[in-house]
Amino acid sequence: MKWNRLMMLFVLLLAGCEELTGPVALTPKSTSAPGPASLVVVNESSEVICAVFLSGTLLDSRAIMPGEGMAFDIEPGTYDLRADNCFEVPLAWVENVTIDGPLAWRIVEGSGPGGEQ
Repeated sequence: MKWNRLMMLFVLLLAGCEELTGPVALTPKSTSAPGPASLVVVNESSEVICAVFLSGTLLDSRAIMPGEGMAFDIEPGTYDLRADNCFEVPLAWVENVTIDGPLAWRIVEGSGPGGEQ
């Protein structure tokens, strides 16, 4: 499990992802290539993430197991993000995140707002 997490973070670094940490959203660097932005949800909690929401709309309901991650291609913009466990309890959420390139959102234990404690 720890190997998966390290590999995911290594891949994110190679891809040039910015990382969303704490209650304040980081604005990722703009990319010169046209195309969609991307959001990578990295589950560093002990719970399964069963739903990822983008401004109130369900983005995906496939399970993201602890130690794993999932990438989503999205349109550039400003969003509210929320990740729920399988009992529809929010594990993490953050508002007004500008995504105009690759962005990694790390969900850690007891993170609540922001994705990290």
